[in-house]
Amino acid sequence: MSRFLKRDLTSNELVHHINGNVLDNRIENLEIVSRSEHKKLHPEIGEKTRFKKIYSINPDEILELFKKLTINEIAKKYNCSYQVIWQSIKDNDLRNKIKCSICGKFAKYRRKQLCAEHYYRQWRTSKILLEK
Repeated sequence: MSRFLKRDLTSNELVHHINGNVLDNRIENLEIVSRSEHKKLHPEIGEKTRFKKIYSINPDEILELFKKLTINEIAKKYNCSYQVIWQSIKDNDLRNKIKCSICGKFAKYRRKQLCAEHYYRQWRTSKILLEK
C-alpha cells in the first residue's frame, strides 16, 4: 500500500483487507482505515489481551502455601503468573509476616528463611568454601 501511495503510512493508518483474506494483497482488496475504524471492523482483535483476568486468592492461604512452596509453585497451583502472586503478597502486606531469620526483612528465599541479601551472602561463602 505504501508503494502504491508513494508515501509512508501514518501511525493512525492501517491497511484493511476488504475480503478478509490477509494473503490477498491486490490493490482493489486493500483500503486504508484509521485504528478506530479497524477496531469496529474487527472487534475480535485483541480480546485475549484486552481484559485482565481477576484472581481471588486468599492471603492466608498464600501465607500457608509459602511455608511449603515457592512463589512459582504457588503460581502454578493457581494457574497464574509469578507477578500475580507477588502482587498479592505486596497488596496484603504479607512481607511483614515472612521474615528473614537474620535481619527481619522480607524472606524471599523461604526455605532458608533469608532475605535476598543474606541468601546471596551465604551462597557466595559456600561457593568460596567449595573452591578451596
